[in-house]
Amino acid sequence: MQEPQEPLKGWFWDEIKLELTQDVIWDSGKRGVNWKSLDGVLTIVDGVWTIKGGYKWDGMTGAADGPFIDPPQADIPVLSSKILVPITWLASLIHDVGYEYLDSKGFPYTRLEIDNFLRKLLREIHFYPQLYWRGVRILGGIWHWVRGIFVKRPKEYRDCCKK
Repeated sequence: MQEPQEPLKGWFWDEIKLELTQDVIWDSGKRGVNWKSLDGVLTIVDGVWTIKGGYKWDGMTGAADGPFIDPPQADIPVLSSKILVPITWLASLIHDVGYEYLDSKGFPYTRLEIDNFLRKLLREIHFYPQLYWRGVRILGGIWHWVRGIFVKRPKEYRDCCKK
């Protein structure tokens, strides 16, 4: 089994500031989709994502995380390096996990779908969904391209279906 990729050191996204304290289950709404990451962090069954506890991510990469909430009072499964957790935790988690596996063999979602999940989740908490969506559509494509240059994944992670 392949170890999860380390963030690129020295870049603005290398600061890990959030960590799941337990598994998180989220329904993408896309039925008939099944997939499991090689490292076991993400399992998708009939469009329902299960992200393993212990997963670490950086929140809203390069952007404001929004107002903060108290995890014990809000009953959310996240530890934060800032004690309080941003209201955007779920949106940034789903988006970061989606981008993490975007180039993995058989991953059943497109970059547009992952970006649309972010917009949907931000819309639910009324936190600038259109502004962030436009940002990830522009900057996410650049990030994805740069990551492809500097982070080489093992062959089994890459798309097997190139013609």
